[in-house]
Amino acid sequence: MSTYLEELEAAAAKLAGEAASLKASGRDDEATLACIRINIHDICRTLYQVCARNAQGEAFRTMYLQKLDHLEQEWSAAKARAQEHDDGCRAAIEEIKLETLAADRRAFMERT
Repeated sequence: MSTYLEELEAAAAKLAGEAASLKASGRDDEATLACIRINIHDICRTLYQVCARNAQGEAFRTMYLQKLDHLEQEWSAAKARAQEHDDGCRAAIEEIKLETLAADRRAFMERT
């Protein structure tokens, strides 16, 4: 059974391969979206490591989930602002960030 960090790293590596393939075939927009997902996995990995250095057990779990909650709130607000300004591109990016964050949260919850 893989650990949560291993799962994040594997997802990022898979997406990096997809992004390179998409870029090579001239599908730059799709490659950019894959890179956004990679960045979210990296953010979650970094937050996990920071929280692990500062807390253990249930305190760690609570701290990490609070950090994820904060990101979700910020990105949800950014998506709402984008929609208010009819910025479909920005709203789509924020939605991808939220979807990736939700998937990472689910993976964490399954492992703890």
